Amino acid sequence: MRITVVLDWVGASSQYSGTYVGPTTGGWAQLVYEDIVPDGATEVILRLRFYDVAGFSPPETQYVDDFGFESPIGEPLTVANGDFENWPTLKPEPT
Repeated sequence: MRITVVLDWVGASSQYSGTYVGPTTGGWAQLVYEDIVPDGATEVILRLRFYDVAGFSPPETQYVDDFGFESPIGEPLTVANGDFENWPTLKPEPT
């Protein structure tokens, strides 16, 4: 399994990171992408793309945690639900 990041900027064009994690990371792996926020962008939607690779054997579980932005000038940047812990729009598990 390989994973890459797509940043869908609202008010600007999308950017594909071109950076992949996997395969065979064997545990947690950090994916880092550095760039400048495009002019006109007002918000961003993070999308993760998962790709099968040779030797992939379903099912497979992928965990994503602690997404964040860093500012080069030291001002804090807020990321709503960056730790992926709150999902208010999801329906509860069936009983």
